[in-house]
Amino acid sequence: MKVDEDEAVSQLLRSSISSHPQKVELSVKKFVFKLISDISNAKRTSRVSINEIWQKFFTMSNEQQKNSETNSVFLNSKEDLKNVLEQMEADDLTMMDGNDVVLTS
Repeated sequence: MKVDEDEAVSQLLRSSISSHPQKVELSVKKFVFKLISDISNAKRTSRVSINEIWQKFFTMSNEQQKNSETNSVFLNSKEDLKNVLEQMEADDLTMMDGNDVVLTS
């Protein structure tokens, strides 16, 4: 069975839309922004690596890792962190340079 071009395009668009990550809550963005800011201030540099952000989060107590409003953790994995950072970049809150992050506001 041959699929016509319009149907093929429609299928591609549907599959690309479903593969996009979910929108990140504002509270999660604020939390990650604060993590970056804290690390940046401690290091006295504007560049912070994704690994440094993840290490800071990972070494926090369980209570600090949880959102008090939802009682769920802010980040479940390093991939979640990368997703948040990408969305923060789209919101012009950060700039990504390879594995480094720079706050823009």
